[in-house]
Amino acid sequence: MSNRPTCCPHSDCPSRSGAPFSCRRDGHFQRDLEPRAVQRYECSACGRGFSDQTLRVDYRLKRPGLLERFFLDRVSKVTHRQSARNHKCSRSTEERHFKRLREHCRAFHDKEMASMAARGGLGETFLLDEQETFEHSRLKKPVTVPVLIEKASGFVFDARAGAMAPRGRKRARKGRTSPPAAGALASEPRLLGGIDPRSVPVVHRTLEARAGSALESAPQGGAAGQAEGAEIPRAQLLLPQNAGPETHAGQPPAPTSDAAGGPQGGPPPSSKPPARRRSESRAKVKQAFELLRECSPKDKPITVRTDMKKTYATLLRRIFGARCLHQRTISTRKRDTRNPLWLINHTLARTRDGLSRLVRRSWAASKLRQRLEGHLAIWICYRNYVRDMTNHDPGKTPAMALGLHASPWSAQSLLRLRVLP
Repeated sequence: MSNRPTCCPHSDCPSRSGAPFSCRRDGHFQRDLEPRAVQRYECSACGRGFSDQTLRVDYRLKRPGLLERFFLDRVSKVTHRQSARNHKCSRSTEERHFKRLREHCRAFHDKEMASMAARGGLGETFLLDEQETFEHSRLKKPVTVPVLIEKASGFVFDARAGAMAPRGRKRARKGRTSPPAAGALASEPRLLGGIDPRSVPVVHRTLEARAGSALESAPQGGAAGQAEGAEIPRAQLLLPQNAGPETHAGQPPAPTSDAAGGPQGGPPPSSKPPARRRSESRAKVKQAFELLRECSPKDKPITVRTDMKKTYATLLRRIFGARCLHQRTISTRKRDTRNPLWLINHTLARTRDGLSRLVRRSWAASKLRQRLEGHLAIWICYRNYVRDMTNHDPGKTPAMALGLHASPWSAQSLLRLRVLP
């Protein structure tokens, strides 16, 4: 590390609470994994020691070289398991590196946004749109991903993941189901509930067994009995053996309850129904607009472009007031370069191209939307500070085009030092 530390890495140090911080050199040591000397320091506020390695992102990692490789894999559409296979490590090792990467990238971007707000804000025209994905189930657990960018540079200000209300059942496609042919229902056996015993071997065998036992035990005479050779109704043959007088044909007997209050052989009934999944789209978009309010210029009006969703206009009016010009574009307009929302649509396409969790029709979809947010934080750092703005302008990142940095970051420099609060 070329510069001296600016704060103590220990969270309970008095310097974190406003006390003055200073440190002195306290020797050095050699690392076994890397051929370099590591400088030690002693904090004057708390009296404890630390080193240059304590301030690094790869602190206490046995294979520090994996961190940069996993960072590039996360933005190259490589799944987690495949990353572990490629780099000859376990899945749990890759998961721990992913957790460290997402926390560092989220803290790094938050620090840059705070620096932008301290400078008075940057940018003039901003675009926001949402894309849909899912967690674990496309119908039961859809997810919305609102993304906010700056138009001139393509700098990604914010990207979040929020729950959406469950979808309805998929309707059958036209032409897939055809009505039964005339006379087909008459030729099929009509048993309890319309079940054909020939299609269910167990039911068919049960029917034959009960028919035989019923014929053997049928009464031979008497007013209450049946005449010899009389046909036994099929509904009587299919009744359960333990059916009482209140059991109806086609309905199973009511389950008995044990001492615990639940059905016999099953868990007790839950006292609370499952929570209903509600949409978080409005809340996530509101958080993005509130971040834009802090990081955009305060002394001049700004322009925000969205589609025709009604909640966008309401939120912008409440958060920005009259200093925000809201331009709306219908979503059915052709998505070419003449579309005012072309840049945000192109950015959303880039996320689906770079993040394995957002690739359509694959089994790499995220199982938890919180993990998707962490994955988006890694992609934001790569997109804003490491990758070139376009292939035709190499060496110029979106952060440089926005005026936030004067030079690009490499993946190695981005993952070198921890972001301390």
